[in-house]
Amino acid sequence: MKLPFQKPAAPAARRRATADSRAPVYSYHARRSTEQRTTASSRQMLRSVLNAENTSRVARYSFRRIGVIAVLVAGIVSIFSVFSLTPNPKVLPLDNTDTGGMYNAAAYEAALRRLMAASPASRTKLTINTAVLSAGLEAQFPEIAGVSVKLPLIGHRPIVYIQLAQPVVALRMTDGHTVAIDARGRSLGPAGPSLGLPVVKDESGTVVQPGRQALPVTTVDFIQSVLFQLRQKRVGVTTFVLPAGSSELDVYLEGAAYHIKCNLAMNNTVQEQIGTFLAVQHQLAEQGSLPRQYIDVRVAGRAYYK
Repeated sequence: MKLPFQKPAAPAARRRATADSRAPVYSYHARRSTEQRTTASSRQMLRSVLNAENTSRVARYSFRRIGVIAVLVAGIVSIFSVFSLTPNPKVLPLDNTDTGGMYNAAAYEAALRRLMAASPASRTKLTINTAVLSAGLEAQFPEIAGVSVKLPLIGHRPIVYIQLAQPVVALRMTDGHTVAIDARGRSLGPAGPSLGLPVVKDESGTVVQPGRQALPVTTVDFIQSVLFQLRQKRVGVTTFVLPAGSSELDVYLEGAAYHIKCNLAMNNTVQEQIGTFLAVQHQLAEQGSLPRQYIDVRVAGRAYYK
């Protein structure tokens, strides 16, 4: 029986179609929501992985940069250590020649320490000026003839070799002081008896300062030549005398009451003067009339005696 205003029932097929058509819609939305959550979760995981990888990359880069800096710093320190010098040089003699106590290693080392401390450039092997050190040391110590500075390849302490000037005569002045004189006529300092040098008395009254010119080079050469010529004939010399105000050299002989008067300014050679003296001495010795005061050979080709 059909009731009034009753809506006709939908056919079963239609209801099934409607139900079937709605089911896929509900299923799609469910999958989409699941996929979105899965995608969001994957992105979150990927972001976490990328962040971790970036963090690891930054850490590795930082460690690598720190390592490079550390290596550079270590290299700079090593280079500075290799090329640095200590201002405490070691002084050694260049040879073992006996200088009669003139060699003073402690004084030389102290002077070198002051010279190196005064120059910042002396702190490294690359900047040190060895010529300045040599000149400074020679200026302070006139007995030094040469200085050689050796820089160590591995160590830090410079080694300084000292060559002393060889004294050849001892110059005795009127005030009683005796100084050593080298072959160039320079005063090297006090001359002790241990040097065993031939003594030259200077009667001029000149006061000689260490490191200054005391005698002309020609005078020193003349004295050495006279000494050599007489020693060749086994004639010993006790003293040389330089009289004041003249170019005369008096040579006093061992075991003789007389001396030789030589001329420092004469043009002829030492050999000629000493040769003349030896000839006159021999002749007078044969005659048994040796002089009591002198044999004078200051005039070329002539000899006078008294």
